[in-house]
Amino acid sequence: MAVVPPVGELIFDDPPGDTHIKYGYIRNDAYYVIKIASGFYDNPKLGLSATNGLMLLFSQRTGELVSILLDEGHLTNIRTAAAGAVAANCNLIITATPSKNPLLQLDQMMPGTHVTAMGADTSEKNELDPMIISNEDIVIADSIAQCVERKEIHQAIKKQLLDPANLIELGNVISGDAPRRTSDDQRTVVDLTGVAVQDIQITKAVFEALTAGDSGT
Repeated sequence: MAVVPPVGELIFDDPPGDTHIKYGYIRNDAYYVIKIASGFYDNPKLGLSATNGLMLLFSQRTGELVSILLDEGHLTNIRTAAAGAVAANCNLIITATPSKNPLLQLDQMMPGTHVTAMGADTSEKNELDPMIISNEDIVIADSIAQCVERKEIHQAIKKQLLDPANLIELGNVISGDAPRRTSDDQRTVVDLTGVAVQDIQITKAVFEALTAGDSGT
């Protein structure tokens, strides 16, 4: 069982940016993980990446800091892409830079289209016209608790275009406990806000790969 508290968040206006703190652990596992990921959107003007971040790996037994993975956001990008690939089986994936203006409108959605929306991970940003969410046959959240507070699903709920009771969680689709697309004509959306359990697993995988064969580990 995974223990994943609510996301920590800092929003900056000048210069514009945001920082998210995701953390958690799997019960009876060896480690727990804290991830800090930031996006400062004027950075390219300075010749810097807009995104940055790191993973902190701790012993769940003693609380000791085991490793700092200064990945500068790279592992988050890989994790997001992997989650999108799991969710996809799709006709269309939205991977554009987070925006406060929708990048895809309802009239652009053809029958059979699937959208995996990722990147707009605050309550103020969205990539999709909220009307898309309200008109889809299936709306899936990577974490219902997170999606009702931020991103595409949040925007649709705020405008009273979506009943949270109709949401399906991605893990239940993967396990077969919830329905998935049953017709090529169905329009589906998966909203990915990024969940800490994915960060835990990718951090562990990288650390264990780096230390494989190290008798001192």
